[in-house]
Amino acid sequence: MRKRGFEGKEGFALVPVVLVLLVVASLLTFGILTFGPLVKRGKVNETKDTLDAAVKAIISWAAANGRLPCEGNDNAGYCNSQGDEFTPAVRNPSDAWAKSLFYVYDNQLADLAQGGLCGRSTTNLTVRVCPDAGCATPSAVLSNVALVVLSAGENFNNQTFGTAGVAAANTVNVYDSTVTIDAYTGDMNRSETYDDIVRWVTLDELKNKAGCYGTTGGRLRIINNELPRACANTTYSATVYAEGGVPFSGSQYQWCIQGFLPSGLTANPNTACPSWSSNAASLQLGGSATSLTSASLVFMVRDNDPTPNVFQRAMTLQVASCGGGGSDEISFAGNIPDSGFVINVPNASGAAIDYTNNTVVMGSSNADGTPDQGSTVGCVWYQTPKTLEGKTMLSYFDVRILQDSDSRSKDYADGFTFTVMTSNNPTSTCGSQGDGMGYNSIPGKSVAIEFDTYYQNNKNDPLSSQNVFNHVAFIQNGTNVHNSGGNPACLSAGCVRDPSPTPSATWLEDNVTHKVRIEIDATAGAGNIATVKVWVCDACANLNDLDSNYTSVSPSLTHSFTLDPTMTQVIFGFTEGSAGQPQYIVLSNFTAKFR
Repeated sequence: MRKRGFEGKEGFALVPVVLVLLVVASLLTFGILTFGPLVKRGKVNETKDTLDAAVKAIISWAAANGRLPCEGNDNAGYCNSQGDEFTPAVRNPSDAWAKSLFYVYDNQLADLAQGGLCGRSTTNLTVRVCPDAGCATPSAVLSNVALVVLSAGENFNNQTFGTAGVAAANTVNVYDSTVTIDAYTGDMNRSETYDDIVRWVTLDELKNKAGCYGTTGGRLRIINNELPRACANTTYSATVYAEGGVPFSGSQYQWCIQGFLPSGLTANPNTACPSWSSNAASLQLGGSATSLTSASLVFMVRDNDPTPNVFQRAMTLQVASCGGGGSDEISFAGNIPDSGFVINVPNASGAAIDYTNNTVVMGSSNADGTPDQGSTVGCVWYQTPKTLEGKTMLSYFDVRILQDSDSRSKDYADGFTFTVMTSNNPTSTCGSQGDGMGYNSIPGKSVAIEFDTYYQNNKNDPLSSQNVFNHVAFIQNGTNVHNSGGNPACLSAGCVRDPSPTPSATWLEDNVTHKVRIEIDATAGAGNIATVKVWVCDACANLNDLDSNYTSVSPSLTHSFTLDPTMTQVIFGFTEGSAGQPQYIVLSNFTAKFR
């Protein structure tokens, strides 16, 4: 009889299959249970990155514009006419769930007339971090918040605060994730577990990151760095200016002075600290000092912010005898030693006073032509205002500029000016670098003679047969574009090049000392025609004799202009600018008289 084997052994083959299916089912179940949270975490992290990027973009936009961007529905104040600036400013205005971000800000920070972001010291926004719905005892309170950016989270329900430019005090509550709440019903009214993702920036943080304590500007400040010197028993005039902050109507501020003015001088407004004056655009000093003295003064200004910004600056007012050729003669030899000339170099280069040789050195290179600085601008002013109206100003100086070996005058740039400007400008005034030559953008009324050593097409500089030329030209009112803004065209009687039969492109750039005389005849008075004459003439005899008008040789340049009433009194000096190419200029033997 045959032995029978184990029956049903084929069933064992299904056991591994069943085990595999059980493992797969377990893995699928685990994956399903964990996939959702992983996706949510990824979207939360993505949204946090989006919010951080949006905040950085807003700060960058604010640094460039001096204010916060407006949102599209802000119909209050300045933002009413601006439209949506927030959406274009940020790279991605939506969260990971494709819902738009919400933007809350103090709309006064979006208005430069209200101080912008740099001019204000307080805001209308407060953020509270709340452990429960009642928020009776917040875990944190942050005042003076500049802006809030938030996402409604996975539930698509903004439970915090809607997009708005707020104009009055508002509090934004941010809740712990365990709180059931709906504090904003503008999109939907549904209390549920709080999942909004929120970022905020305080005003101090914004001002610091946007550069309010550096280049962005907008903070309240006094523009003047110093006061012009006063001459005893001579009419004195000076103006102290302020800018930034939150001015009163008409760009006005309130002022006070600590210290005592020299006898014979007065201030308007004249309010002693700690009291404050009525509103005024500036503080005027005038009168005639009766004795030699030096007064230490502190000027203070405050603005119209709810918590007023206050700025103060200490300055010294010196009363001197104004020697060195008499009260109507000014010279490097007589007035550099007694600090009659002051220097302003906005980027720490561009001009220097040589007190040993009584000269002024301007430019961005060393004496041998090797570059010392990059782009530069510098201004040197005689700081005591002089009366030009009804008089003729006679001046003389020598100038030496390094030799330019390029036949098209390309090695050195850009030149300098002799400038006469309204005494309303402080001696801290200086224009733009490069082809602005320290003159372009000078505020108020002014006239100048430019000594331009580098061709610029945008300035309408002279160009002939592909040769470019050093040139001397009359310019005015803070612009050195020829044939524009009342400036004469090149070439004309008011804009000239080398007068020789074979003109040199590097006429002035030959390392040779050139003689220059400038006369401004304003005897007809303010509002009438004045005439400027310039001689660049090395062979002219007695060019430095300033006792009378020069008639021996015809001037190199002649131009007439209308003397503006604000130039009744003037300050004068030299300005310089360079960019890209260096330059080295020595000015010496300067003398001026008013007759």
